[in-house]
Amino acid sequence: MKRGETYQIIRDREQLEAFVRFLPDLQADEVYYVSLLARNKWIKTTGITISSQVQLKRFQATKQNLVNKLEQMEVAFGAYLDKGKPVPEEALGVYITPNPRSLTQANFTVMKELLHGAQTGQILNPYQVALSALQTSCSRKVFFDLDIDLDFTKISTERIQQLRQAMDLPSTWIRTRGGFHCLIHLQEIPKLLASKWYQQVSALKADGIEITMNGDNVMPLVGCIQGGFVPHFV
Repeated sequence: MKRGETYQIIRDREQLEAFVRFLPDLQADEVYYVSLLARNKWIKTTGITISSQVQLKRFQATKQNLVNKLEQMEVAFGAYLDKGKPVPEEALGVYITPNPRSLTQANFTVMKELLHGAQTGQILNPYQVALSALQTSCSRKVFFDLDIDLDFTKISTERIQQLRQAMDLPSTWIRTRGGFHCLIHLQEIPKLLASKWYQQVSALKADGIEITMNGDNVMPLVGCIQGGFVPHFV
């Protein structure tokens, strides 16, 4: 990219808008947590080096304003810096919590942390304290997130399909740069499997496939940049 051009955060608007519709509707005190990161591992072949992981921006959003807030992030090249140097677009990735966050829970956490900071003489940034509290304040666990890492040059499409069939749970699969994120729909799990599904999934093993039981965590945002890749539904 050259100075004067803008970062392209949204790469597939149709996929992004479909994902926004897919997200659970929010209740009065709920929002989503969104973060823009830059990662050095995504640009190792370019000869450019940045810090291992840089958090460039984070914010809260609703289904109604998420796309607009992402558009506001498409700023001029060079606006995102690491150690005073422009961050390449290929290093960027947008992440979101698919489970809603609770403003009420976050408010209590912020009050406790700021009070403790004042009592112990710490100098805290209230804005950052609030966003950190929001990130960890899950309101409802609608989804259980599985982070599935694999090498597509070594794993066949048939083997991936076998893995999906072995999962045998109501779920939505998102193709990401390094594999998949599988969002298990917790409320749709049959009662007979309610106490067994976690053991069933955690027991799944396959050569060349690494499954991390994230549970409630951030995931790449569908339709937006992730290290030069565009996460999408499959």
